[in-house]
Amino acid sequence: MLLLVSAAPAQAGTEFEFRTWASNELDSGEDASRKHYRLGWRGDTVSVNYEHDPILVRAGAPAHNGYLHKLDFGLDFTIGKTRLNVTAGPHGTSNIFKHLDFPDGIIVARGAVERTFGNFDLGVRGDYRFGDFRTYPTLSFEFHSLTIDLPWRISWQHRRWEAALEKTGEKWAALDAERIVESSLYLDEWIARLGYRLSPRITLGVGTTINSRISYLDLEEGWIERKLATGAFASVTFTFDQESQAYLNSSPERSISGNSFFSRQ
Repeated sequence: MLLLVSAAPAQAGTEFEFRTWASNELDSGEDASRKHYRLGWRGDTVSVNYEHDPILVRAGAPAHNGYLHKLDFGLDFTIGKTRLNVTAGPHGTSNIFKHLDFPDGIIVARGAVERTFGNFDLGVRGDYRFGDFRTYPTLSFEFHSLTIDLPWRISWQHRRWEAALEKTGEKWAALDAERIVESSLYLDEWIARLGYRLSPRITLGVGTTINSRISYLDLEEGWIERKLATGAFASVTFTFDQESQAYLNSSPERSISGNSFFSRQ
């Protein structure tokens, strides 16, 4: 779920992130819980990213089990001043992969095309940040320590500290417990995060999710949208790349930059 054109290309390497919410519930007061696990590898032009999101809604009769998995394969390259990013892979509930029973819509794709014009980038993105799949224009530029990616992200980085406010969204295919009813699940929300790079390879973070909306099929109520109450979370990210290794071999006075747990897709 956890990336635009920045001043410098992302470093090749591997990253693992774990995020847990202190508490969460539906805005109606019913119980819900969630966690987030991410393991990703990025080369110069290709990437592989696996994410597991247990989002357990203990209300009604959802046509999904809440254990959400996705495996994305990405291609990111630049031709002249134009950058192309395409990501696609299977997204679905755990029983789909356990029984190898693949419904329609199991493959989810996203993409972006961006071109540099002087000090800013213009482009078009297509993804699920705003609910259903949508395409929308983007404008990106840097202002002092800020990187602004309109309309979905603002980030800041200074030495060991980094912060971001961004809109995220995702889609998964879903099967009910009997593997009879096929449907989809959508999640979109705003995430505010603050991170501190404890060491070249470890970043600690805190943050909150805002206006989190989950849309899915309920076996009794039909297609519904539920809102998660605003929830605080903590995270830890482990990064293994060329820059973190170079830092380990360099002077301790050197500032830390480069890859972060705010990597963009």
